Amino acid sequence: MKNKEVNDILFHFLSDVLYNTKHAEMNLDELPEDAQDLAKGLLYLKECVLELRTFSKGLADGHINTKPPAKDNPLTWDIRAMQGSITHMIWQAKQVTQGDFDQKVDFMGELSDVFNAMTLEIKKREERLVAEANVIAKQNTNLERAQDLLKRIISFVDEWIVIIGKNGETIYNNAETAEKIEISPYHLEAIRDKLCNLHVPSDETTSSFEIVFTPDEKYDSTYYFSVMMNEILWNNDTARIFIIRDISKEKEIESIAFVDSLTNTNNRAYGMQYLKEQLDAGEDFQIIFIDMDMLKFVNDTYGHKEGDTYIISTANALRKLPEPRTICRLGGDEFLVIANSYEYDYPALLNEITEELKSGCTQYERSFSYGISNTKEDGRNIKQLLLFADERMYQHKFARKKERKN
Repeated sequence: MKNKEVNDILFHFLSDVLYNTKHAEMNLDELPEDAQDLAKGLLYLKECVLELRTFSKGLADGHINTKPPAKDNPLTWDIRAMQGSITHMIWQAKQVTQGDFDQKVDFMGELSDVFNAMTLEIKKREERLVAEANVIAKQNTNLERAQDLLKRIISFVDEWIVIIGKNGETIYNNAETAEKIEISPYHLEAIRDKLCNLHVPSDETTSSFEIVFTPDEKYDSTYYFSVMMNEILWNNDTARIFIIRDISKEKEIESIAFVDSLTNTNNRAYGMQYLKEQLDAGEDFQIIFIDMDMLKFVNDTYGHKEGDTYIISTANALRKLPEPRTICRLGGDEFLVIANSYEYDYPALLNEITEELKSGCTQYERSFSYGISNTKEDGRNIKQLLLFADERMYQHKFARKKERKN
């Protein structure tokens, strides 16, 4: 076999080793004896290259634990060393994930710098998180202590206190105290339901209001409860604390203080307060000043008992004035009517009422004089309004006396 033919066989085999390793084939028996040693070396080279290709492909595919070739393959020595370095770095990375931030790499060049910088940043973040967690834990401890203190304070308070979460759930309820201060179970449940379903604007952190229960088949009295609301922090979330107090007796006393005991109409104190409230609210209204005729004559002639009957009859007659209106006895023979409407002809109505009063008694004439002022024409000063009504009442009384003389 010619040298050129031998060289072609060896060259083609070597080319296949580089580019088509698995399929590289060469028959030693076809070669002359002086070329067989070289051919055997090339076959060994094929095996080394094939091992290198298989090993490096496994690593390239991410299989770091790919079984390395035999140590006598010189082509794989460096890549075997790289596998060992990567394996060790992976172990160090796992140690970092378990909290060992002192791991450092110094055998992988620029990759070592990146790994060490990353570990240092993770360590700093971990330290910040731990510090924040400690602050939060301390805050939670303080919050729990504050909540325990609040509960202890509540146990000494003679008010019913309910704490309701932002989703309407009852977080705390000292119902035992409420029962001790004699708030009925019926009202406890009804108020709690109202509070749980209460719509409060999101920007309103404090408010006060009243809950009223009118007489029904269970209770024949009206019950009043004052409610004070404040927003608080409870278990790291917003909640609302409601302090409820039964003010029914206070309302009863207040009612007595504002009611004339003889006629059961409102009294002077209530009338003056109501006028102020109406003015402060910007409402328009009319004032009717009433002065009974000849009450002193009736008291002197027929006795004060008959005089009281005359006063009561006048109050009942004024109740025939259409709503909305408020009747107040100022004292003695004087009444004040605050009418919250401009649609009625009050002089005509008052004249009709006077005629009815006259027909209800034969011993003496029951009647009254009146004067009217209003906020639209006479201003919004209480004293001025009362003065105008009083002056017009006297003008009306004088005109009536003049009519009787004629």
